[in-house]
Amino acid sequence: MNRTCIGLDIGRSAVKVVSHASGLFDRFLFPSDVCEAFHIADEATAAEAANETVAVEGRTYFTGETARLQGGRGTNIGMDDDWIEKPGYKALVASALARLKARGVKGLEDAYIVIGSPSNVFDHQKDKLAEITKSVAGTDVKVIPQPAGAYFQHVLNQSGVPVKERFSGDDGQPLSWAVIEIGHFTTDFLLVRNGRHIAGAFGSCDGMGSSVKRLAAILADRGIRVGDRECHAALIAGSVKHFGQKVDVTKDVAEAVRPVAQLILAEADTLLSREVSTLDGVLLAGGGAVFLAETLSEKWPHTILLEEPRMAVANGFCRFAVGGVCQGSWNMSHAAFNSF
Repeated sequence: MNRTCIGLDIGRSAVKVVSHASGLFDRFLFPSDVCEAFHIADEATAAEAANETVAVEGRTYFTGETARLQGGRGTNIGMDDDWIEKPGYKALVASALARLKARGVKGLEDAYIVIGSPSNVFDHQKDKLAEITKSVAGTDVKVIPQPAGAYFQHVLNQSGVPVKERFSGDDGQPLSWAVIEIGHFTTDFLLVRNGRHIAGAFGSCDGMGSSVKRLAAILADRGIRVGDRECHAALIAGSVKHFGQKVDVTKDVAEAVRPVAQLILAEADTLLSREVSTLDGVLLAGGGAVFLAETLSEKWPHTILLEEPRMAVANGFCRFAVGGVCQGSWNMSHAAFNSF
């Protein structure tokens, strides 16, 4: 079946989008910033803003870089579990689809969309999340746990077909994998043992977002006063611009990240320590994965930092969709796929 498939990972710092249409993949991300649109007098700036402007429920919104630059402070979508019921979430979904259309992706009106929900709210949020997303997209929406996207990137190829050496052993039995997906708002855990999702290792804890405020405070003590956006960028870049000068803040970032890293490691121990030595590997994904990769590899030597960890979830969502839509029902015959 030749149907457009889309993986959407709408995070609190960035929206990650992966599509598959007419045999081609497209991948991009944009900031998770939203604000109500307003008139921009400069024609060139207004034209650029129009590409990132969407209408939701009778109101127009700037999204992405336009919202970040034009909206000032407070354009990020927030850090609470009920954010999916706010207009900002719908605006980001609409913006992702509008950007796909602008990039020439066909078949959006009948696309199959896979999105994710944090592990700790998955059971009670999935139906509502699917309903809200479908109200914007107008097409089929499937919700699976956020860390499942990382699992599917690892065990499926781009055609949505299992990679033999990652999916099953020499005896034909499914392999066992844990997933730790470190995002901005939450860190999510998943365990798939012998192809079955294990409920006791399904959970969430804080993500890297709490490190942003801590880094701002640390830098302020050094006389470097920057906002949350700059601090978030510094977590990745290891530097900030201060009065025109690039300042190395890698040691400050390490100090800011340390408390949440310790929390994540403690939660990983709680959920996975009894199982981890018998697993085929621990898959590490998400924008915060790089901060724990070395420590986790020392602790659990079969830890695997996934390729492009920030895009891993969206990639996996799209592969899951391609496997289900384009390859028929093969994936639904396996418990690891059907359980979601």
